[in-house]
Amino acid sequence: MGNRRLLPSGFLALSGLAACASARSGTPAAPDDAAPSGDASAAYDVSLIDSALDDAGVALATAQDDPSGIAVDSTNVYWTDLMGGAVMSVPKGAGGPRTLAAGRTAPYAVATDATSVYWTEFSTAGNVMTALLDGGTPITLASAQSYPGSCIAVDATSVYWTTYSGGTVMSAPKGGGAPTTLAAGQGGPSCVAVNASTVYWTTYYDGTVMSVPLGGGPVATLASGQTDPTWIAIDAASVYWTNQGSASNDGSVVRVPLTGGGPTTLASSLNSPTGIAVDSTSVYWTDLVDGTILRAPLGGGAPVTLAAGQGNPYAVTVDATSLYWTNQNGGTVRALAPK
Repeated sequence: MGNRRLLPSGFLALSGLAACASARSGTPAAPDDAAPSGDASAAYDVSLIDSALDDAGVALATAQDDPSGIAVDSTNVYWTDLMGGAVMSVPKGAGGPRTLAAGRTAPYAVATDATSVYWTEFSTAGNVMTALLDGGTPITLASAQSYPGSCIAVDATSVYWTTYSGGTVMSAPKGGGAPTTLAAGQGGPSCVAVNASTVYWTTYYDGTVMSVPLGGGPVATLASGQTDPTWIAIDAASVYWTNQGSASNDGSVVRVPLTGGGPTTLASSLNSPTGIAVDSTSVYWTDLVDGTILRAPLGGGAPVTLAAGQGNPYAVTVDATSLYWTNQNGGTVRALAPK
């Protein structure tokens, strides 16, 4: 069957063997045609410790239906509720979750800036959307995107994403306008990150880490020969990514300089590393199958398990003090401080 853990678990559950078969052919399984709908913001307690899992951190939200992407700003945590069809937020301090957009079809990756939230919708004709941070009518920035990938990124002027089935890396103005194809012919482009000059992404099927100038131009290969690279993160010096691996315990966390060079393995013999985040001292990742959240020094060293017994932890993000992640199985959004 192969290792196809990249796809959202909700769609794997819906599609069954079709998901595995389509993954082998290089095309993600199509989701159910019916769009999820409704308000997913009921029945939360921000002080609740999720006793069904371990006691690491605090549950910011429970009873979510396949929480997937996650983002954080100075005041709130944001996530997508993929099978519930909602984009959500919750204050870092006291307060309950809030629905920013409901009735959407498979919201997946999420990012924010000072005024707005941005997300992708994972389907054969997926959308790239935006709304104000306090909610309001969603605006479509791009449509007919073939399975937008697991990440979305923004800078001062534009939003960036990949199309997993379409094999493209895309951008569009935040204020609206025609999308631009920055790279095409990519083999399963998954996650994307940007800095002031460059767009970076992973290609799951090609096993590469790639880059292109923000405005388009020559596409560069920063690393090749990787085994199912998925999520990506950057800092001022390096690109970091997770290799999910093609079999149990052959996953890894790897980095390479922003301009290319020899990759450095920061952690190996992992089961299914998935989401990744970095700060000034450490790299953090989720292990979807082992149910763990881990940390390792940027300069190398033994990984430390920060949380265990989690339910398919997926995306992860950090701020100055805390670590945040989504648990797809069990439907929780959690925070851990200190990280």
